[in-house]
Amino acid sequence: RRIIVAVDIDNCLCNTTEAALSVYNEDWNDNLTVDDIKTYWIENYVKPEAKEVFYKYFLSKIMWKRAKPINIDDIQRLIDDDRFDVYFVTATAAENCAKKISFLSKHLKRINVSDKFIRTTHKERVDAGVLIDDCTDNLNANPYRINLCLAYPWNRDFSGRRFNTMKEIVDWLINNVKFDEHSWSYFIYKE
Repeated sequence: RRIIVAVDIDNCLCNTTEAALSVYNEDWNDNLTVDDIKTYWIENYVKPEAKEVFYKYFLSKIMWKRAKPINIDDIQRLIDDDRFDVYFVTATAAENCAKKISFLSKHLKRINVSDKFIRTTHKERVDAGVLIDDCTDNLNANPYRINLCLAYPWNRDFSGRRFNTMKEIVDWLINNVKFDEHSWSYFIYKE
C-alpha cells in the first residue's frame, strides 16, 4: 500500500497567482506582486473597481499562456517513488479543469494526470494521508492527516509544518513518513 499525497496545483505546481497578477497589472495599470498579497484572498488587494472581476483572470487564455510550471522536478521525485501515490487536487472552476490537466500533462512524466486529477472545494474530504497546499483554510480543515504548507506571504501565520520550497517538502516526506502495514496508517517515524 502506498501513501496517498494530494498536491494543490495553483502556486504549488503552477505560478497561477503570478501569471494572473501579470495580466491584471497590464489591464488595470497596477503593479501588484505575489509578495504584496498578505492574505489568501487576492481580491482584497486589487483596485476596488477590479474586485468583482478579478476571478476571471484565472480563466483567461492569456493567463494560461503566461503560466509557468514550478516545482515539477520535486513532485516528479514523489511520482517516481513507489512509496507514494500522487494526486492533483484543485478548487478551480469547472471550465479550468481541462487547462490544468493539459498543463500538468505537458510537464510531468510517467503519470496519467487526468486519472489523478480531483476538483473540489472541499479538500478536507479528499482521502489522502498527506496534503501539500498553500491555502491555510485547506490545511487546517482536516487535522487527521499530514498537512504540509508551501510558504507564501498569505500563509506566514500557519502554525503547522511550513516549508520554503517544494524540495524541502519532498525531502521531508521521503525521509520522515512511511506507511505502517500493521495498523494501516501513516506515521512520521523521525523528525
